Amino acid sequence: MRAHLNPTRMDMLARRAMRSALRLAAHCPACSAPGWGRIDVAWGLPCELCRMPTQAIAAEVLGYAGCGLRESQP
Repeated sequence: MRAHLNPTRMDMLARRAMRSALRLAAHCPACSAPGWGRIDVAWGLPCELCRMPTQAIAAEVLGYAGCGLRESQP
């Protein structure tokens, strides 16, 4: 089966295209350029019992590479 006719791959490509379109629709709060979105994650969500860092995601890091603005959201 050709890759561009594979239903599983077509679904993945459609989801990726939608994510890209949504990212282009989001503008940077500092410079108003399109492309604002998640660029990284911060690891180390504290354990509820002992408050030590775990391997879970503590926050999403949003940003735009053009102006360098970064913002953390839990």
